Amino acid sequence: MEDFLKGRQIDTLILAGATTSGSIRATAVEALQRGYKVVIPKEAVGDRNQTIQNITLLDLNARYADVVNADKVLKNMKPSLEST
Repeated sequence: MEDFLKGRQIDTLILAGATTSGSIRATAVEALQRGYKVVIPKEAVGDRNQTIQNITLLDLNARYADVVNADKVLKNMKPSLEST
């Protein structure tokens, strides 16, 4: 997978998924360690309960990723999408 990303000069990963405290955290940490910028739209992830979700997003934002609103992600992607 990394060859695929590097071959296309992809430097930023946008994560979405069902277990923020598990797979999303693990992917964010690994991506950052491999030199990628990590973005997590907070509406695109979830966890067992809202408390775990909130704490995990706070920690991810402080250490490994930019946790932002999905609207901001889409707005920032729009110029890239129009050029393809």
